Amino acid sequence: MNLHSLGNNVTCVFDFGCSCFDHRVKYKGSNEVFEGDPFEISCVLNFNDLKGWTVNSSIAISEDNDFGYILSERDLDAFREEVTLQVQSAQLFHEGEYRCNRYSRDYHHIRIIPASEAQDNGDQKETFPQKLTNVYILEVNKTIEFNCFSAKDDNTPITWYKNSRRIVENSESNIVIAGLTLF
Repeated sequence: MNLHSLGNNVTCVFDFGCSCFDHRVKYKGSNEVFEGDPFEISCVLNFNDLKGWTVNSSIAISEDNDFGYILSERDLDAFREEVTLQVQSAQLFHEGEYRCNRYSRDYHHIRIIPASEAQDNGDQKETFPQKLTNVYILEVNKTIEFNCFSAKDDNTPITWYKNSRRIVENSESNIVIAGLTLF
């Protein structure tokens, strides 16, 4: 077996011609969008990665779709390309976990805030806290809430992890796990 490395991807070339790749993907785009507003998600892939947008791990998104998705791609250099998914007017059905490589464990979650919720709460679009990345900064005396939407319909047991270590409740921390929510 020969091992070759291209950046963060490791390619294993076996005698019978099979290849395996590390499918880690970094995404860029908003995590929360108001209903009716545009959004965009992009990721960078190596040319040998299998590109293809999916939502909620099962629905493949193609160029000719009736759901308002616009797909594009551009070469970054000799080895990488950026693939982008755009929506001009977010609808509630656009909420979910998006992947640009169906074999990756990484995804980008988009929450669509219903127009009725924004009006009922008196929120202003200009002042609503917009998350621009998957990075969350914990402030002193503030609470961050994470929800697992992928298990909400089938009662699948979930386990929370941070930096590959399981998160558990204990009396020495302020971590609370309640069903599909981590506080």
